Amino acid sequence: MTQLIALDLDGTLLNSRQEIDPYTIDTLRRYEARGYQFVFCSGRNLTELTNVRRLLPFFRYALLCNGAYIYDFQEKRFLYEATLPIREAYAIYQKLWGFRMIFELNYHSRILTSREQLDRLRAFGISHLENLITSTRECVDDLPSHLASSQEPVGKVNIFFPCQELRDKAREIIEPLPYTTCYQEPKNFEINRLGVHKGSSLGALAALLGLSSQEVMAMGDNVNDLPMFSYAGTAVAMGNAIPAAKEAADFVTRSNDDNGVAYALETLLPA
Repeated sequence: MTQLIALDLDGTLLNSRQEIDPYTIDTLRRYEARGYQFVFCSGRNLTELTNVRRLLPFFRYALLCNGAYIYDFQEKRFLYEATLPIREAYAIYQKLWGFRMIFELNYHSRILTSREQLDRLRAFGISHLENLITSTRECVDDLPSHLASSQEPVGKVNIFFPCQELRDKAREIIEPLPYTTCYQEPKNFEINRLGVHKGSSLGALAALLGLSSQEVMAMGDNVNDLPMFSYAGTAVAMGNAIPAAKEAADFVTRSNDDNGVAYALETLLPA
């Protein structure tokens, strides 16, 4: 019997306008009142989650940076960290030296990038993310120097490219190396420590809560959601999901623009 429900954000809980429909919010409140626990399960970090959390204050847990962190909002502390050593992030940067890119270091509560690179944001054709990016990034003047001198591990590396062709060339260089990789956009590429993904952290949270995988439901739409589909007892793909997610799912719900999360809950977990 489902006890814990993991929800991806972009393309799942959030619609194409980066909003949550009021009906979905009301539905989530009803199910929380019935005793179900919800957890954000996202590639985002804590800072990028602020506006969503304001709408859903009853969500206690968040899995951040594709599983690098588990945060407990009630206790205001991190329960789990599986980070990438900064020297590895620097090695990735060096291997991609010369690529046109926006190279980001994602920590649990901040995101660092190069001031020079961020100034070229509009040329990268990701206008739907511009407000989120410009409101949450911290800039450093010399990113290579920061990478060389910092000792703080990162949750993940995220890289934006101006076109999918460049992204795919970068993937060819990095994917043979011992990291976990994924992407959420046609022009981005995300890199975590080997073995770290949404499925690994969802399993860690379930263990902390004394739950089995069969008591977990996961909803998502993209490549980085596939590991949590493999873990969860019930996997739900959005109507707008990529084909691989639909194939891996136990149930395909309506799209994120048609209250797909609410429809899945009402269909699979009727009152």
